[in-house]
Amino acid sequence: MADQLLQYEQCTPDEREVMLDRLLTQRNVLLDEAFRLILAADGLEDYRADGALSMADWLAYRHHISRPTARQWVRAATALEALPAIRERFVAGHLSFEQVHHAVGFATPADDEHLATLLPSLSCAEIELMATQRRRARRSVHDEARRLTHVRLRPDRSGMGVRLSGYLPNDDAAIVKAALGRRAEAAGPDPETGLWAPHDRRTAGALRDLCADDLARSAAEGSEPDAAMVVIHAPAELLADNTVERSATINGAPITVDVLRRFLCDTRIEVHYDTPDGRTIGVGRATRNPPNWLRRRVISRDHHRCRWPGCGRAIRHLHHMQHWTNGGPTDAANLMGVCWHHHHLLHEGDWNATGNADTQITITSPQGRTLQSRAGPMAA
Repeated sequence: MADQLLQYEQCTPDEREVMLDRLLTQRNVLLDEAFRLILAADGLEDYRADGALSMADWLAYRHHISRPTARQWVRAATALEALPAIRERFVAGHLSFEQVHHAVGFATPADDEHLATLLPSLSCAEIELMATQRRRARRSVHDEARRLTHVRLRPDRSGMGVRLSGYLPNDDAAIVKAALGRRAEAAGPDPETGLWAPHDRRTAGALRDLCADDLARSAAEGSEPDAAMVVIHAPAELLADNTVERSATINGAPITVDVLRRFLCDTRIEVHYDTPDGRTIGVGRATRNPPNWLRRRVISRDHHRCRWPGCGRAIRHLHHMQHWTNGGPTDAANLMGVCWHHHHLLHEGDWNATGNADTQITITSPQGRTLQSRAGPMAA
């Protein structure tokens, strides 16, 4: 290495500039090929093999890049497919990835050729400003957006859920984003339109948690406690045998035993065990919930982030790796902090977590693929 550095030092400034230009051009060529591979893997949802929620999450975990960079790569991989002229200039080394990153936010096939000629003469800051200005131009339909504002909940034909749909103009979306942003890192306005996108799974989890916290807070303050409590009713047989082929209900609608077990794992929702005549004989809640001091310890141990490798979202639940109803203790070694999505995978997705949460957890997929999660150093 020292000899190589010495060789560079013996070159003229112009020679070093030429060599650096060639190396960076080669980097662009390799990065472009990686984008093509990422696009194919994303389309085939390869990331699901590791329980990841998106291709960006998987890239951040498997290839040790930051989540913002991973999202930029996935976005560029998709956009460049429709921008062959800009892609050609990028591969030729006339555009850096940082320039391309800003350009794909507003470039379209119609102005691909024009921008491919213009962009190499602009700095990253100038291209970023162009992106901001063009996004502002697309927001001139605010009045129409206000007229279209709505939120709708409709029962699904399966009887197992409710379909939520809606539309928000930018100013309302900003309020929603502020409320949900801390709970769903990837949620936010659609990068192309600047408008709030339809609720996806992560946003649904954040919305659900936000509402649950509000109900719990209302109950704690003594304001309309009955209205602020959500109650699940389950057959009394489940107290003795959780394999009973019966459905529990929430608001009169059926839920599976797996969903019931997830609520029993860590929840503010109350679970009532009922006899056939409707008499409640037990409330499955208090002894399963970790006390506040233990909850704080586990969350601190996991650094407030989901223990699933590569996730990094805020902890929403404490998961009993050995379930409470199967004799699993409510102690730190048996509790792992997880986000809503990965708590769902562990209960209804046939994934399994084993080990000592204070040291190392092994997470196993339904196909037998394993992931390892080590506990980091405790925060001071």
